[in-house]
Amino acid sequence: MHPPWGHHRRVLALGARGQAVRTLQEDLARLGFDPGPMDGRYGLLTRQAVRECQRRYGLFPDGAAGPDLFHLLREPAVRLGGQHVVLGVVDPALPFSLERWARAYPFASAVVRPTRFDPLQPGQPRGAGAWAEELEQAGAGEAGVPPWAWRITRGPALETREAPETQPARTETGPAPAETRSAPGRRARRELVSAILRVVDRFHPIAVDVDLEPVLPGDGRRWLKLLAALREALSRRGVLLLATRDLARRPSIWPAWADDLPDGLLARNVDLLVLARRPLPGESPPSAAGAAALDPVFSRASRSPSYKVLVELPLGALQWTLGPDRPLEGPAVLSFRAARVEALKHARRLRWDDRWGALTFQVRHGSDEQQYWLPSARSVEQVLRRVARARLAGVVLAALGGEDPRAGRVLPGPLSPWHPGTRGSADIPPAVGA
Repeated sequence: MHPPWGHHRRVLALGARGQAVRTLQEDLARLGFDPGPMDGRYGLLTRQAVRECQRRYGLFPDGAAGPDLFHLLREPAVRLGGQHVVLGVVDPALPFSLERWARAYPFASAVVRPTRFDPLQPGQPRGAGAWAEELEQAGAGEAGVPPWAWRITRGPALETREAPETQPARTETGPAPAETRSAPGRRARRELVSAILRVVDRFHPIAVDVDLEPVLPGDGRRWLKLLAALREALSRRGVLLLATRDLARRPSIWPAWADDLPDGLLARNVDLLVLARRPLPGESPPSAAGAAALDPVFSRASRSPSYKVLVELPLGALQWTLGPDRPLEGPAVLSFRAARVEALKHARRLRWDDRWGALTFQVRHGSDEQQYWLPSARSVEQVLRRVARARLAGVVLAALGGEDPRAGRVLPGPLSPWHPGTRGSADIPPAVGA
Protein backbone atom coordinates (compact mmCIF):
# COMPACT_ATOMS: atom_id res chain seq x y z
CA MET A 1 0.00 0.00 0.00
CA HIS A 2 1.23 3.49 -0.79
CA PRO A 3 2.40 5.69 2.07
CA PRO A 4 -0.66 7.54 3.35
CA TRP A 5 -0.85 11.16 2.39
CA GLY A 6 -2.15 11.93 5.87
CA HIS A 7 1.34 11.45 7.26
CA HIS A 8 2.43 14.54 5.34
CA ARG A 9 2.33 17.66 7.47
CA ARG A 10 1.52 19.89 4.51
CA VAL A 11 -1.99 20.33 3.13
CA LEU A 12 -2.52 19.03 -0.39
CA ALA A 13 -4.05 21.71 -2.62
CA LEU A 14 -4.18 22.85 -6.24
CA GLY A 15 -0.79 22.40 -7.90
CA ALA A 16 0.49 19.65 -5.58
CA ARG A 17 2.14 16.59 -7.14
CA GLY A 18 3.43 13.24 -6.06
CA GLN A 19 2.47 9.81 -4.80
CA ALA A 20 0.40 11.29 -1.95
CA VAL A 21 -1.85 13.01 -4.51
CA ARG A 22 -2.23 9.83 -6.52
CA THR A 23 -3.24 7.89 -3.39
CA LEU A 24 -5.82 10.57 -2.63
CA GLN A 25 -7.17 10.36 -6.19
CA GLU A 26 -7.54 6.59 -5.95
CA ASP A 27 -9.51 6.84 -2.72
CA LEU A 28 -11.79 9.57 -4.05
CA ALA A 29 -12.52 7.45 -7.10
CA ARG A 30 -13.31 4.42 -4.94
CA LEU A 31 -15.83 6.53 -3.00
CA GLY A 32 -17.61 7.49 -6.22
CA PHE A 33 -16.05 10.89 -6.93
CA ASP A 34 -14.28 11.82 -10.19
CA PRO A 35 -10.77 13.20 -9.54
CA GLY A 36 -9.76 12.99 -13.19
CA PRO A 37 -6.71 11.04 -14.41
CA MET A 38 -4.76 9.12 -11.74
CA ASP A 39 -1.60 11.02 -12.58
CA GLY A 40 -0.55 12.33 -9.15
CA ARG A 41 -1.34 15.94 -10.09
CA TYR A 42 -3.73 17.99 -7.97
CA GLY A 43 -5.63 19.69 -10.79
CA LEU A 44 -9.05 21.27 -11.12
CA LEU A 45 -10.88 17.93 -11.35
CA THR A 46 -9.19 16.65 -8.20
CA ARG A 47 -10.06 19.85 -6.36
CA GLN A 48 -13.68 19.54 -7.47
CA ALA A 49 -13.79 15.91 -6.29
CA VAL A 50 -12.39 16.95 -2.90
CA ARG A 51 -15.06 19.66 -2.62
CA GLU A 52 -17.84 17.21 -3.43
CA CYS A 53 -16.50 14.79 -0.84
CA GLN A 54 -16.31 17.55 1.77
CA ARG A 55 -19.89 18.65 1.05
CA ARG A 56 -21.28 15.12 1.27
CA TYR A 57 -19.64 14.42 4.63
CA GLY A 58 -20.20 17.79 6.29
CA LEU A 59 -16.76 19.39 6.00
CA PHE A 60 -16.04 22.93 4.84
CA PRO A 61 -15.75 22.65 1.02
CA ASP A 62 -12.51 24.56 0.49
CA GLY A 63 -11.12 22.02 -2.00
CA ALA A 64 -7.95 21.43 0.02
CA ALA A 65 -7.12 18.00 1.44
CA GLY A 66 -6.14 18.68 5.03
CA PRO A 67 -6.23 16.88 8.40
CA ASP A 68 -10.04 16.94 8.61
CA LEU A 69 -10.38 15.08 5.32
CA PHE A 70 -7.62 12.69 6.37
CA HIS A 71 -9.45 11.76 9.58
CA LEU A 72 -12.73 11.44 7.68
CA LEU A 73 -11.28 8.98 5.17
CA ARG A 74 -10.00 6.81 8.02
CA GLU A 75 -13.58 6.19 9.21
CA PRO A 76 -14.76 2.65 8.38
CA ALA A 77 -18.22 4.03 7.58
CA VAL A 78 -16.74 6.26 4.87
CA ARG A 79 -14.49 3.52 3.52
CA LEU A 80 -17.58 1.41 2.83
CA GLY A 81 -18.35 3.78 -0.03
CA GLY A 82 -21.71 2.92 -1.60
CA GLN A 83 -22.19 -0.25 0.47
CA HIS A 84 -24.63 -0.46 3.38
CA VAL A 85 -24.34 -2.29 6.68
CA VAL A 86 -27.37 -4.59 7.04
CA LEU A 87 -27.48 -6.21 10.47
CA GLY A 88 -30.08 -8.68 11.70
CA VAL A 89 -30.72 -9.09 15.42
CA VAL A 90 -31.56 -12.68 16.39
CA ASP A 91 -33.89 -13.74 19.17
CA PRO A 92 -31.75 -15.36 21.90
CA ALA A 93 -34.77 -17.36 23.06
CA LEU A 94 -34.79 -19.34 19.81
CA PRO A 95 -32.39 -22.32 19.88
CA PHE A 96 -30.79 -21.68 16.50
CA SER A 97 -27.08 -21.32 15.83
CA LEU A 98 -25.53 -18.23 14.28
CA GLU A 99 -24.66 -20.29 11.21
CA ARG A 100 -28.31 -21.25 10.73
CA TRP A 101 -29.43 -17.63 11.06
CA ALA A 102 -26.83 -16.51 8.52
CA ARG A 103 -27.96 -19.16 6.00
CA ALA A 104 -31.60 -18.09 6.40
CA TYR A 105 -30.75 -14.40 5.78
CA PRO A 106 -27.89 -14.38 3.23
CA PHE A 107 -28.35 -10.68 2.41
CA ALA A 108 -27.35 -9.63 5.95
CA SER A 109 -23.85 -8.27 6.50
CA ALA A 110 -23.86 -10.02 9.87
CA VAL A 111 -26.28 -11.43 12.41
CA VAL A 112 -26.32 -9.79 15.84
CA ARG A 113 -26.41 -11.92 18.99
CA PRO A 114 -27.58 -9.90 22.01
CA THR A 115 -26.52 -10.63 25.57
CA ARG A 116 -27.37 -8.74 28.72
CA PHE A 117 -25.18 -7.32 31.42
CA ASP A 118 -26.55 -6.86 34.89
CA PRO A 119 -26.35 -3.63 36.90
CA LEU A 120 -22.65 -3.03 37.39
CA GLN A 121 -21.37 -2.93 40.93
CA PRO A 122 -17.65 -2.70 41.70
CA GLY A 123 -16.15 -6.16 41.63
CA GLN A 124 -19.46 -7.74 40.60
CA PRO A 125 -20.05 -7.08 36.89
CA ARG A 126 -21.39 -9.88 34.84
CA GLY A 127 -18.15 -11.55 33.87
CA ALA A 128 -16.85 -12.88 30.61
CA GLY A 129 -17.66 -16.41 31.72
CA ALA A 130 -21.42 -15.87 31.69
CA TRP A 131 -21.28 -14.17 28.29
CA ALA A 132 -19.01 -16.89 26.91
CA GLU A 133 -21.47 -19.58 27.98
CA GLU A 134 -24.33 -17.91 26.09
CA LEU A 135 -22.24 -17.31 22.98
CA GLU A 136 -20.91 -20.87 23.06
CA GLN A 137 -24.49 -22.16 23.02
CA ALA A 138 -25.22 -19.92 20.03
CA GLY A 139 -22.35 -21.47 18.09
CA ALA A 140 -20.06 -18.45 18.15
CA GLY A 141 -17.09 -20.61 19.03
CA GLU A 142 -17.51 -23.10 16.21
CA ALA A 143 -15.07 -23.30 13.32
CA GLY A 144 -16.22 -21.51 10.18
CA VAL A 145 -18.88 -19.45 11.94
CA PRO A 146 -20.12 -16.67 9.58
CA PRO A 147 -19.51 -12.99 10.40
CA TRP A 148 -21.50 -11.98 13.45
CA ALA A 149 -21.80 -9.02 15.78
CA TRP A 150 -22.23 -8.92 19.54
CA ARG A 151 -24.78 -6.59 21.16
CA ILE A 152 -24.50 -5.85 24.90
CA THR A 153 -27.84 -4.69 26.27
CA ARG A 154 -28.23 -2.75 29.48
CA GLY A 155 -29.98 -3.66 32.69
CA PRO A 156 -31.60 -1.11 35.02
CA ALA A 157 -29.84 2.08 36.04
CA LEU A 158 -26.54 1.41 37.75
CA GLU A 159 -26.10 2.35 41.35
CA THR A 160 -22.57 3.60 41.89
CA ARG A 161 -21.28 2.44 45.27
CA GLU A 162 -17.63 3.25 44.73
CA ALA A 163 -16.02 6.56 45.47
CA PRO A 164 -16.94 9.01 42.69
CA GLU A 165 -14.36 10.86 40.69
CA THR A 166 -15.17 14.00 42.66
CA GLN A 167 -15.73 13.99 46.42
CA PRO A 168 -19.42 13.78 47.35
CA ALA A 169 -21.01 16.64 49.19
CA ARG A 170 -21.37 16.23 52.94
CA THR A 171 -24.26 17.15 55.16
CA GLU A 172 -24.43 17.81 58.84
CA THR A 173 -25.50 14.21 59.40
CA GLY A 174 -22.72 12.67 57.30
CA PRO A 175 -21.91 11.92 53.64
CA ALA A 176 -24.57 12.48 51.01
CA PRO A 177 -26.25 9.29 49.75
CA ALA A 178 -24.76 7.63 46.67
CA GLU A 179 -26.18 8.83 43.38
CA THR A 180 -27.97 6.57 40.97
CA ARG A 181 -25.90 6.48 37.83
CA SER A 182 -26.53 5.07 34.38
CA ALA A 183 -22.82 4.59 33.60
CA PRO A 184 -20.13 2.52 35.30
CA GLY A 185 -17.56 4.26 37.43
CA ARG A 186 -13.80 4.04 37.09
CA ARG A 187 -13.30 0.59 38.59
CA ALA A 188 -16.37 -1.00 37.03
CA ARG A 189 -15.39 0.53 33.66
CA ARG A 190 -11.99 -1.20 33.71
CA GLU A 191 -13.57 -4.51 34.64
CA LEU A 192 -16.23 -4.20 31.94
CA VAL A 193 -13.71 -3.38 29.20
CA SER A 194 -11.50 -6.26 30.29
CA ALA A 195 -14.44 -8.68 30.26
CA ILE A 196 -15.55 -7.54 26.80
CA LEU A 197 -12.06 -7.90 25.36
CA ARG A 198 -11.71 -11.44 26.73
CA VAL A 199 -14.90 -12.43 24.93
CA VAL A 200 -13.82 -10.66 21.72
CA ASP A 201 -10.43 -12.42 21.73
CA ARG A 202 -12.11 -15.78 22.16
CA PHE A 203 -15.07 -15.54 19.76
CA HIS A 204 -13.88 -12.92 17.21
CA PRO A 205 -17.04 -10.93 16.35
CA ILE A 206 -16.69 -8.33 13.61
CA ALA A 207 -18.45 -5.69 15.74
CA VAL A 208 -19.45 -4.92 19.33
CA ASP A 209 -22.65 -2.94 19.88
CA VAL A 210 -23.23 -1.23 23.25
CA ASP A 211 -26.91 -0.50 23.94
CA LEU A 212 -26.69 2.71 25.97
CA GLU A 213 -30.04 4.13 26.97
CA PRO A 214 -31.15 5.46 29.30
CA VAL A 215 -28.17 7.76 29.76
CA LEU A 216 -28.94 10.00 32.71
CA PRO A 217 -27.94 13.69 32.62
CA GLY A 218 -24.39 14.13 33.84
CA ASP A 219 -23.27 10.62 32.87
CA GLY A 220 -22.22 11.39 29.30
CA ARG A 221 -18.56 11.85 30.30
CA ARG A 222 -18.49 8.41 31.92
CA TRP A 223 -19.92 6.75 28.81
CA LEU A 224 -17.48 8.58 26.56
CA LYS A 225 -14.56 7.29 28.64
CA LEU A 226 -15.89 3.74 28.33
CA LEU A 227 -16.42 4.05 24.57
CA ALA A 228 -12.99 5.63 24.06
CA ALA A 229 -11.26 2.79 25.90
CA LEU A 230 -13.28 0.20 23.97
CA ARG A 231 -12.74 1.80 20.58
CA GLU A 232 -8.99 2.03 21.02
CA ALA A 233 -8.74 -1.63 22.01
CA LEU A 234 -11.19 -2.91 19.40
CA SER A 235 -9.62 -0.95 16.53
CA ARG A 236 -6.34 -2.77 17.14
CA ARG A 237 -8.26 -6.03 16.69
CA GLY A 238 -10.08 -4.90 13.54
CA VAL A 239 -13.45 -4.91 15.37
CA LEU A 240 -16.04 -2.19 14.81
CA LEU A 241 -17.60 -0.37 17.77
CA LEU A 242 -21.30 0.47 17.57
CA ALA A 243 -23.49 2.33 20.04
CA THR A 244 -27.29 2.03 20.08
CA ARG A 245 -29.45 4.93 21.23
CA ASP A 246 -33.14 4.28 21.90
CA LEU A 247 -34.86 7.63 21.44
CA ALA A 248 -37.96 6.50 23.34
CA ARG A 249 -35.85 5.87 26.46
CA ARG A 250 -33.67 8.91 25.98
CA PRO A 251 -34.29 11.28 28.92
CA SER A 252 -35.69 14.65 27.96
CA ILE A 253 -32.97 17.22 28.63
CA TRP A 254 -33.67 20.93 28.50
CA PRO A 255 -32.01 23.22 27.62
CA ALA A 256 -30.21 21.42 24.81
CA TRP A 257 -26.78 22.68 25.86
CA ALA A 258 -27.13 20.69 29.10
CA ASP A 259 -27.03 17.43 27.14
CA ASP A 260 -23.52 16.06 27.75
CA LEU A 261 -23.90 13.19 25.25
CA PRO A 262 -25.58 14.56 22.09
CA ASP A 263 -25.84 12.42 18.98
CA GLY A 264 -23.00 14.20 17.16
CA LEU A 265 -20.54 13.72 20.03
CA LEU A 266 -21.57 10.09 20.45
CA ALA A 267 -21.16 9.43 16.71
CA ARG A 268 -17.62 10.84 16.74
CA ASN A 269 -16.59 8.34 19.41
CA VAL A 270 -17.89 5.18 17.71
CA ASP A 271 -17.62 3.65 14.26
CA LEU A 272 -21.38 3.43 13.71
CA LEU A 273 -24.37 4.86 15.59
CA VAL A 274 -27.64 2.91 15.73
CA LEU A 275 -30.77 5.04 16.25
CA ALA A 276 -33.80 3.13 17.46
CA ARG A 277 -37.32 3.97 18.57
CA ARG A 278 -38.68 1.07 20.62
CA PRO A 279 -42.19 1.12 22.10
CA LEU A 280 -42.51 1.91 25.80
CA PRO A 281 -44.80 0.03 28.20
CA GLY A 282 -48.18 1.71 28.29
CA GLU A 283 -47.52 3.77 25.16
CA SER A 284 -50.70 4.15 23.16
CA PRO A 285 -51.01 2.94 19.57
CA PRO A 286 -50.44 3.72 16.79
CA SER A 287 -47.60 6.14 17.56
CA ALA A 288 -45.39 3.20 18.56
CA ALA A 289 -46.05 1.05 15.47
CA GLY A 290 -45.52 1.21 11.73
CA ALA A 291 -43.14 3.07 9.47
CA ALA A 292 -44.35 6.46 10.77
CA ALA A 293 -43.10 5.58 14.27
CA LEU A 294 -39.57 5.96 12.89
CA ASP A 295 -40.10 9.61 11.87
CA PRO A 296 -38.23 10.86 15.00
CA VAL A 297 -35.35 8.54 14.14
CA PHE A 298 -34.95 9.94 10.63
CA SER A 299 -35.27 13.47 12.00
CA ARG A 300 -32.41 12.84 14.43
CA ALA A 301 -30.37 11.09 11.75
CA SER A 302 -30.53 14.24 9.59
CA ARG A 303 -28.83 16.18 12.41
CA SER A 304 -26.06 13.59 12.84
CA PRO A 305 -23.23 12.42 10.55
CA SER A 306 -25.57 10.45 8.28
CA TYR A 307 -22.79 8.27 6.85
CA LYS A 308 -22.39 6.76 10.36
CA VAL A 309 -26.07 6.22 11.22
CA LEU A 310 -27.94 2.92 11.15
CA VAL A 311 -31.71 2.84 11.65
CA GLU A 312 -33.17 0.01 13.72
CA LEU A 313 -36.25 -1.35 11.95
CA PRO A 314 -38.62 -3.36 14.20
CA LEU A 315 -40.10 -6.38 12.42
CA GLY A 316 -42.42 -7.81 15.09
CA ALA A 317 -46.15 -7.13 15.52
CA LEU A 318 -47.49 -5.23 18.54
CA GLN A 319 -50.62 -5.93 20.56
CA TRP A 320 -52.51 -3.68 22.98
CA THR A 321 -55.40 -4.64 25.30
CA LEU A 322 -57.97 -2.16 26.61
CA GLY A 323 -61.01 -2.82 28.80
CA PRO A 324 -63.62 -0.69 30.56
CA ASP A 325 -62.25 -1.61 34.01
CA ARG A 326 -58.55 -1.95 33.21
CA PRO A 327 -55.87 0.44 32.00
CA LEU A 328 -54.22 0.12 28.63
CA GLU A 329 -51.89 -2.88 28.60
CA GLY A 330 -49.07 -3.36 26.15
CA PRO A 331 -47.52 -3.31 23.78
CA ALA A 332 -46.81 -7.02 23.71
CA VAL A 333 -44.40 -8.05 20.96
CA LEU A 334 -45.27 -11.10 18.88
CA SER A 335 -44.35 -12.41 15.48
CA PHE A 336 -46.16 -11.35 12.32
CA ARG A 337 -47.23 -14.96 11.80
CA ALA A 338 -48.77 -15.21 15.30
CA ALA A 339 -50.73 -12.00 14.76
CA ARG A 340 -51.87 -13.19 11.34
CA VAL A 341 -53.15 -16.46 12.86
CA GLU A 342 -55.05 -14.45 15.47
CA ALA A 343 -56.74 -12.46 12.70
CA LEU A 344 -57.72 -15.64 10.86
CA LYS A 345 -59.11 -17.25 14.02
CA HIS A 346 -61.49 -14.33 14.52
CA ALA A 347 -62.19 -13.75 10.82
CA ARG A 348 -60.67 -10.29 10.90
CA ARG A 349 -59.38 -8.62 7.76
CA LEU A 350 -56.06 -6.82 7.89
CA ARG A 351 -56.45 -3.14 7.02
CA TRP A 352 -53.58 -1.01 5.73
CA ASP A 353 -53.27 2.30 7.56
CA ASP A 354 -51.51 4.62 5.12
CA ARG A 355 -50.97 7.32 7.74
CA TRP A 356 -48.95 5.08 10.06
CA GLY A 357 -47.56 2.67 7.49
CA ALA A 358 -48.71 -0.59 9.05
CA LEU A 359 -51.42 -3.24 8.92
CA THR A 360 -53.97 -3.23 11.72
CA PHE A 361 -57.03 -5.11 13.00
CA GLN A 362 -59.07 -5.37 16.21
CA VAL A 363 -60.41 -8.33 18.17
CA ARG A 364 -62.97 -8.24 21.01
CA HIS A 365 -62.81 -10.68 23.93
CA GLY A 366 -65.84 -10.07 26.10
CA SER A 367 -65.58 -6.49 27.32
CA ASP A 368 -61.89 -6.25 26.40
CA GLU A 369 -60.64 -5.07 23.04
CA GLN A 370 -57.32 -6.03 21.53
CA GLN A 371 -55.69 -3.97 18.81
CA TYR A 372 -52.87 -5.26 16.61
CA TRP A 373 -50.38 -3.36 14.48
CA LEU A 374 -48.22 -5.29 12.04
CA PRO A 375 -45.23 -3.94 10.08
CA SER A 376 -45.72 -5.62 6.71
CA ALA A 377 -43.43 -6.05 3.72
CA ARG A 378 -44.79 -2.73 2.47
CA SER A 379 -43.73 -1.05 5.74
CA VAL A 380 -40.25 -2.54 5.46
CA GLU A 381 -39.88 -1.35 1.88
CA GLN A 382 -40.90 2.20 2.84
CA VAL A 383 -38.22 2.36 5.54
CA LEU A 384 -35.51 0.91 3.29
CA ARG A 385 -36.23 3.54 0.65
CA ARG A 386 -35.98 6.31 3.25
CA VAL A 387 -32.63 4.91 4.40
CA ALA A 388 -31.32 4.94 0.82
CA ARG A 389 -32.61 8.48 0.12
CA ALA A 390 -31.06 9.84 3.32
CA ARG A 391 -27.70 8.19 2.45
CA LEU A 392 -27.52 6.50 5.83
CA ALA A 393 -25.00 3.77 6.61
CA GLY A 394 -27.61 1.05 6.71
CA VAL A 395 -30.26 -0.67 8.79
CA VAL A 396 -30.62 -3.02 11.77
CA LEU A 397 -33.48 -5.53 11.46
CA ALA A 398 -34.93 -6.47 14.85
CA ALA A 399 -35.68 -9.20 15.38
CA LEU A 400 -35.19 -11.79 12.67
CA GLY A 401 -37.79 -14.53 12.50
CA GLY A 402 -40.73 -12.32 13.47
CA GLU A 403 -41.17 -10.47 10.18
CA ASP A 404 -43.80 -10.69 7.47
CA PRO A 405 -42.85 -13.77 5.39
CA ARG A 406 -43.28 -11.66 2.26
CA ALA A 407 -40.59 -9.23 3.49
CA GLY A 408 -37.97 -11.52 1.98
CA ARG A 409 -39.07 -10.28 -1.44
CA VAL A 410 -38.18 -6.66 -0.65
CA LEU A 411 -35.03 -7.23 1.40
CA PRO A 412 -32.48 -5.74 1.02
CA GLY A 413 -34.44 -3.49 -1.35
CA PRO A 414 -32.49 -0.46 -2.60
CA LEU A 415 -29.58 -1.15 -0.24
CA SER A 416 -26.27 -2.68 -1.32
CA PRO A 417 -25.24 -4.88 1.64
CA TRP A 418 -21.64 -5.05 2.73
CA HIS A 419 -20.49 -8.68 2.92
CA PRO A 420 -17.49 -8.81 5.25
CA GLY A 421 -15.09 -11.63 5.84
CA THR A 422 -14.12 -12.71 9.30
CA ARG A 423 -11.79 -9.76 9.95
CA GLY A 424 -14.44 -7.05 10.28
CA SER A 425 -13.20 -3.58 9.44
CA ALA A 426 -9.93 -5.05 8.15
CA ASP A 427 -11.93 -6.43 5.22
CA ILE A 428 -12.94 -2.93 4.12
CA PRO A 429 -10.64 -1.73 1.31
CA PRO A 430 -7.97 0.48 2.89
CA ALA A 431 -8.42 4.19 2.48
CA VAL A 432 -6.03 7.08 2.90
CA GLY A 433 -4.07 6.71 6.12
CA ALA A 434 -5.77 3.44 7.08
